[in-house]
Amino acid sequence: MTQKTGGMADELFEHSEDGIIVLDSNGVILSANPKAIALLGFVESELVGQSYSWVFFHETQNQGLSQLLNDGLKRAKEYRRREIEYQTPAGLMHRLQVSTSVFSRQDDIGKLLDRESLVVYFKVVSLGSSEKTGVAGERARESLDVSFNVLEQRNRQLLTILQRHDTLKLVLAGLIFFIVFLVVFYAKNAITVIPDTFIARESEQMERRVVTAVVDTVEMDVVFAGLIEPHHKLTLAAQTSGTVVRRGFEEGDHVPQGHILYQMDTKELAKNVRAARVKYMELLEQYNMLANWEESLEVMQARRKFELSKIALRNEQKKLAETKKLFEKGIIPRVEYEEAETKYKETEYNFENARQSLDAVLDRGSADKLQILQLRLSNAREELEEVEARYEATLIRAPVAGIVLRPEREDGSLENFKNIGDLVNDGDLVATIGATESYIINSFVGELTVRHLKAGQEAEIALPAAPGVRLPGRVDWVGTEATMDGRYKAFPVRLILPGVPDSLRREIRFGLSARATVVVRRFLDALTVPVEAVEHTDNEYIVYLYQPDGSIEPRPIIPGYSDRFRVIIESGLEAGEKVVVQAHDE
Repeated sequence: MTQKTGGMADELFEHSEDGIIVLDSNGVILSANPKAIALLGFVESELVGQSYSWVFFHETQNQGLSQLLNDGLKRAKEYRRREIEYQTPAGLMHRLQVSTSVFSRQDDIGKLLDRESLVVYFKVVSLGSSEKTGVAGERARESLDVSFNVLEQRNRQLLTILQRHDTLKLVLAGLIFFIVFLVVFYAKNAITVIPDTFIARESEQMERRVVTAVVDTVEMDVVFAGLIEPHHKLTLAAQTSGTVVRRGFEEGDHVPQGHILYQMDTKELAKNVRAARVKYMELLEQYNMLANWEESLEVMQARRKFELSKIALRNEQKKLAETKKLFEKGIIPRVEYEEAETKYKETEYNFENARQSLDAVLDRGSADKLQILQLRLSNAREELEEVEARYEATLIRAPVAGIVLRPEREDGSLENFKNIGDLVNDGDLVATIGATESYIINSFVGELTVRHLKAGQEAEIALPAAPGVRLPGRVDWVGTEATMDGRYKAFPVRLILPGVPDSLRREIRFGLSARATVVVRRFLDALTVPVEAVEHTDNEYIVYLYQPDGSIEPRPIIPGYSDRFRVIIESGLEAGEKVVVQAHDE
């Protein structure tokens, strides 16, 4: 029967729009509100008082729910709005959003429940249909396949049209270029359309451009390239032996945390789990009975029998005393006195039997026997946990979200994946997960660049495979020892990309090229001109200052840092002065 906490808690429990169940530390379901009972598809007597593993664990479809409950009970791990698939005993599939909370005796609700407990909340995300028929689902999938085929066909047609259009544009461009070439060639050799003096003046104006020296911020950056790699790799090994009956991935798939990669045959282990569970539950029942042995029905009956025999013995003792007095006075014959004496001895014998029976019954619940049973119960619990762990190990899950790679040994060599029907032995490598909660870029820089880099500097990452995408990153590590690449020294550098949006995670593949830009210094309030405005002649740098009358004069300057587009003027020029940018033939 469902246990109640009392008062306001009862009202919230009974009338909650969410399903709620409460389990004790042994995994026994103490309470289930009406919403949970209806949602899980059980009647109250089938749910309350049962072990969670007995109700859910043997159903492969409900491994997700069992795992959440198992984590809450054994590892005190809590979940918030975790979505799982759940199949009712009638075969109806639901998608549930599950949250769990672990309460100890120190918590308020723990005091109300008078023991450590796990509270589980269910919210329906979507109601499914029976997987036993699946007709509607098959029709929906067929319709979806047709839609994708039509879309794919239209995409091919569109691509063909675009290719024809591009070809037509190339032909037209070539034809126009040919016509222009003929016109220019004819004009140059036959007719002078524009006077040469005009062309010379126009050319001079085009070659010269006047710009103003301005104060601006100039950034010094370091640019280098590398390859996208996982932040870390986890190689998974089988924890039990068995035959693969399901494989839930292909090489290169992006899988979420907890995704089932392999499922092995569980028939024999399922039997062992059930046998160990029955043994544990029987011992638990015996232990609970002995723990409250003084109040048990058997003890109460033995006490009652002892008390009745005690009362009967006192009554017969009084009768015997009275009969003896009457016999001594000659009022009653000896036969009647002897009968009373026999009755008393018989009652005395019954009293002694009742006392011995009570002692024997009480001894069955003694502290020594309770301790022995407690040890047996602990052994049974360990055996159950061990066999459940082996059963759980038949489901090999992804420990983190990431990309599935071939199993990688410590020496870097790769092994093949296991397939359906393959025998897996305990310790066999089955897959490697490249974690994608963050990515790294390994690269090398020269000895003149490495002095500008340090851990923690922000970086901007560009991916040639995704034009227009810019990702934030930072310098994670800078090597202190150079390696030789031919005649050049190179220092290793590692960048980390922690903030990759979920929309891009599935597009990023390990091994993609990446270009990193790290701003190592900012020159604030720097006087700048375009790089083309500075000339180097006779061991000095000059700019051509533009005068108000239109003339120009050279001005020596001292240049500073250049970002390939602008150059900082350290001295020799003032803000607002105009200089000439003049193009020169190479």
